[in-house]
Amino acid sequence: MASVSRDTRNGHWIARWRDPSGTQRKKSFARKVEAQRWLDQLQAELHQGRYIDPSGGKALLSTYAQRWLGSLTHLKPSTLKRYRGIVQTHIVPAWSGRQIGKITPGDVSAWIAALVADGLRPGSVRQTHRVLSLILDMAVSDGRIGGNPAHGVRLPRQVRTEPMYLSAEQVSALAQAAGPHELTILSLAFTGLRFGELAALKVRRFDPERRRLNVVESVTEVGSELA
Repeated sequence: MASVSRDTRNGHWIARWRDPSGTQRKKSFARKVEAQRWLDQLQAELHQGRYIDPSGGKALLSTYAQRWLGSLTHLKPSTLKRYRGIVQTHIVPAWSGRQIGKITPGDVSAWIAALVADGLRPGSVRQTHRVLSLILDMAVSDGRIGGNPAHGVRLPRQVRTEPMYLSAEQVSALAQAAGPHELTILSLAFTGLRFGELAALKVRRFDPERRRLNVVESVTEVGSELA
């Protein structure tokens, strides 16, 4: 049963309730009306299935980010490595010591502005924001916060630049200057292969009679190794 009672030791008013697991919880208020109003709102959320643990938002974002990274077992190693880099470089240093329940949309906007001021490209800013938003989405799903403060924040517009292409003569000059990597550059430039596809090629995939390379697999660089 939920109730409001006075603490005779200090005169504060204590709201008591049971969370969905049946555990009895309490929260202190200076005035009875504040305690009752807060408890009424909480009971409504309980009945509607929208209960948020009042203490859940005290979790540190830096700690929660590591928990989120640990849940990404379904991602490719290269994607996981990129996410870890973003967390370690842009998220943990900026939000270290911050409780997830105290992060506001204004805080996120200020963080975005700081990334832009530091010279991070718009595309990288947007990707970094996405990682923060995914971490906070997990906190929402876990019932630690009621909403994601990163949602709806304005992001820098990603400006697409006109691609530049080398002429055949420029490719040949580049290949000749590359020394032992000449064949690699010529293959990439004139076949349209991606580097991972070229790196995965085996001798048996080369058909000299048909002058054909059979591309059936690819590799990805993870750290300093190809996987």
